[in-house]
Amino acid sequence: MRYVGGQRSEVYMRLSLLIPTLILVSVACASKEPAGPDFGTPIPSEADADTDTDTDTDTDTDSDTDVDQDEDGFSVADGDCDDFDFEVHPDAVELCNSIDDDCDGDVDEADAADAITWYTDGDGDGFGDEATAVVACDAPAGTVDRAGDCDDFSGAVSPDREEECDGFDNDCDEEVDEADALDATTWYTDEDGDGYGVTELAVVACTAPSGSTAESGDCDDEDPSIHPDLVDGCDAIDNDCDGGIDEDVAEDWFADSDSWEEVDTIDGAFPVWIGALPGEPGVWAVASIRTGDSTLQPAFYEYVEGVGFERRDAFTMDGVDMDTKAATVDSAGLIWITGRVELTPGDAASSIVQLMSFDPETYTVEEHHFGGESTSREVGIAIAATDAGVWVAGRAMSDLGQRRATLWLFDGAEAETMDTDAAADTLTSHATYNSVSFDLVGRIYLGGQRQDSDGIAEAVVRGGEFDAIEDIFGFTTSEEEDLNDQVRDLTTDGEGNLWFTVFHNEYIPFFGGEFFTDWRLYTGPPEGPFDVVDSFSYASSVPSFGRSVAVHPTGVVFTTGIGLDTSGGTHLVVRSGSPPSMFTSLDHLRDPDLSVPAQGSYARPAAFDHEGTVWLIEGWQVPGATTETGEETQNTRVWRLSCLEG
Repeated sequence: MRYVGGQRSEVYMRLSLLIPTLILVSVACASKEPAGPDFGTPIPSEADADTDTDTDTDTDTDSDTDVDQDEDGFSVADGDCDDFDFEVHPDAVELCNSIDDDCDGDVDEADAADAITWYTDGDGDGFGDEATAVVACDAPAGTVDRAGDCDDFSGAVSPDREEECDGFDNDCDEEVDEADALDATTWYTDEDGDGYGVTELAVVACTAPSGSTAESGDCDDEDPSIHPDLVDGCDAIDNDCDGGIDEDVAEDWFADSDSWEEVDTIDGAFPVWIGALPGEPGVWAVASIRTGDSTLQPAFYEYVEGVGFERRDAFTMDGVDMDTKAATVDSAGLIWITGRVELTPGDAASSIVQLMSFDPETYTVEEHHFGGESTSREVGIAIAATDAGVWVAGRAMSDLGQRRATLWLFDGAEAETMDTDAAADTLTSHATYNSVSFDLVGRIYLGGQRQDSDGIAEAVVRGGEFDAIEDIFGFTTSEEEDLNDQVRDLTTDGEGNLWFTVFHNEYIPFFGGEFFTDWRLYTGPPEGPFDVVDSFSYASSVPSFGRSVAVHPTGVVFTTGIGLDTSGGTHLVVRSGSPPSMFTSLDHLRDPDLSVPAQGSYARPAAFDHEGTVWLIEGWQVPGATTETGEETQNTRVWRLSCLEG
């Protein structure tokens, strides 16, 4: 075809107009979004040096395997096994999600980031043995995800079990039968071994700690005779730990003379003392007996239930006469006696203080006499023991013949004179201490008699600290010579009050000018004043003599003495009462045998054992009865009054 110049020019003109339009259309088409998912505009990498629009470095035309559809940095060609999930690619972390996250061909393998450690649970208790650990996404058969089972053969043992006292580690904490065990016991310290412990001293454990018990409520863990399983005794102590004292005891148990029991009679023995040893239930008695050469010797007797009093010593001192006056027991359980020893038998001027100790465990006697010819006629009349030593009260006659009340202290090695007393500075005045006692704070009290140069007797009580003993009581009946006013015995009670018995003499002209004697009981605080709370005479025409006073732990006061009958016989009298209702007289414990005239009784102090039982010892003599060697028979008789239940 031939073109003319005009036509060609027209064609060129039309093409020149169409080309810009095609370019615009091309540009518009290039800027138009492609069909399919919108993943944004690819960011060329530094390694992408070609001029195409894919992210690889080749120069060929893009294909589906070359395109990183999910833009996770990996295409199918690069190993992406799911190019439509940007969380799945070769660098991804494997998870337990049933997906091959890291495109290694395995799903949920053991190295998955959230794989679980599983443990074989052989006993089915929900806990496995740590030694059987397996890591996996899904639990293998017979496994659990909790470890710590220390015995995978026992369903009763696992970390969530309560510990029990069975010798096994039930809760797998590597401890067996610890204090938090479900059935652990509360134990209480039992110092005295009586089977009951102190409530405040509690320890929880499966087994009893040494020196403990499962029973609580002991209110005195130093005394095995006090615990909740006891019946409250008659001793002013809460024996059963119920907060009450002596609630099981009859209020007037001490006033029933029918309750006195004659326990035993020791033939041929003169009574000295009866008492109970500290910490022991045993009761002991001391008596004087005649030996083969007719001299007096002390003897020591132990009471055996159902048998009576049996002699335990084998002491003899041939050719020496001993007049034993009193006895006591110290904190170590030794029995101490005092009186006088005639260095020359039959010669009273050769007397020295008798002091001996008897060991109830070994049955041995040890002598500790002191004194000498320069202070002749020494005699110990009363005795007491403290931590400082043994105190002996009595009298000593000077070389010039004056009897002076004297207090000695024997410290275990030697004796020291602690106090002396006489009425006036004259050789014809005399004084004697009949008793010695101590109160709860250690003050000393001495009771006795002081006579002036005219023979007027005064009942005297002295007391105070060891270095400041002074008169605190004095009493005389009248200015009649030969009256017998004197303090015979004294003691203190649990409140610190002083109690003492006094011979009280009066001259009664209406009965032919006879002297009349009764006994009086005084009490009051140590500094006084002292009041008469009891006055007794056996009969209106015969005298009575108070011999002793003792305060029972319940507060009941017992006084003993003798009353004379018209035939001259003497009878044991016991009076007792609970202040302020004083006193009930038990008179004599056994009616006198009227067919035997002038029977004799000699009262000695009462004592109390650890159960509150009252023990009383007396001398009993029937005139006319003699021993084989011709001496008058003197017997020792023992009485017992047990506490009565209310």
